[in-house]
Amino acid sequence: RELMLARKSWLAQARELKGDAELWTACSTKAPETMRACLACLDVLMGDEAAILKAVSPRSPGVGGGHSANFCELLIAKMTHMYPDLGSLSELEQLLGQCEEALPPSNVFQESVASVIRHSCQMDHQAVIKACSFVVSDWFLAHITIVLQAHPSGPGGLDRVMTHLGSDQCEFYRLDYACSLAANPLTWHMAARYMGFCEHHGRAAFETMMSVLPLGVDGRMARQAINLAREYGMEHLCTRIQRQQGAICWHAGLVGMAAQWFSKGGDFASADKCLAQLADPDAEAIDDFRECIEALEEFDASPNMAISRNRALISAQIAGHRKDFLGAVAVLRRVDRRLGLECMTH
Repeated sequence: RELMLARKSWLAQARELKGDAELWTACSTKAPETMRACLACLDVLMGDEAAILKAVSPRSPGVGGGHSANFCELLIAKMTHMYPDLGSLSELEQLLGQCEEALPPSNVFQESVASVIRHSCQMDHQAVIKACSFVVSDWFLAHITIVLQAHPSGPGGLDRVMTHLGSDQCEFYRLDYACSLAANPLTWHMAARYMGFCEHHGRAAFETMMSVLPLGVDGRMARQAINLAREYGMEHLCTRIQRQQGAICWHAGLVGMAAQWFSKGGDFASADKCLAQLADPDAEAIDDFRECIEALEEFDASPNMAISRNRALISAQIAGHRKDFLGAVAVLRRVDRRLGLECMTH
């Protein structure tokens, strides 16, 4: 109502402007083409049907800028400037027919758009989806079903589980779009978000995607995947990804980082092998003690982790690195007593 009152006031101002003969006479002497264009624009804004049809009618290249309009532009122009208070779907369908008659659809895309609008007016959801499937993207199909389902008239069968798919249509198109995103390293995390809205097959699809991620040695993708898995309460996936990342780092020669990932994933046997390599007296000196410290902290946090001589040797090396030689000896003696081994600190 407020919009219509404001429009009424605005139209009065537009009519007053068009009726200013002195202004347009002055304009015609200086820029006649500009004057004619401004007057045509005012006619359109005031809802003159002939002016609207002329404005959106196709013109030949080189005439009027080569503008090529269609029934859809005519429909929008009429709804905006002639019938802003259009109140029902039946009125919209009637207006669509008038626009198609004035400017018939000239290609498959325009025919599909007309079909979508017509079937939407008739509340035929299945026909709308069918028409869309010929011309629109997976993204559009994934979202138009949500719009149709949310209509006050009801979901129109879109939420009915189809036995041959094991899901409803909304999930089918949403999952189809998610799968197209999953194959791209830049959009796989967006796919995970869409899978989270798929009640029937989302978790299985998410788990499958997680199992084939191209993890890199930098661990960036692994951390993203773990955060997503935790968001969905799939801790077993976190463990699997951490162990996979540990194996990748191990094969890349990043032993300290591998020990850290294995420890996070609870694979302390593999982590212990990494520590054994670092604790080997013939091995190269440890370059980055921070990775080792983080791995050892994971060891300490697990009550089920058996005492490890390798872990003790690394702790001793770290203590020695910090010039805490008494601390290094104390670590080894304490572990030797627990393991029942002969003290090797001599």
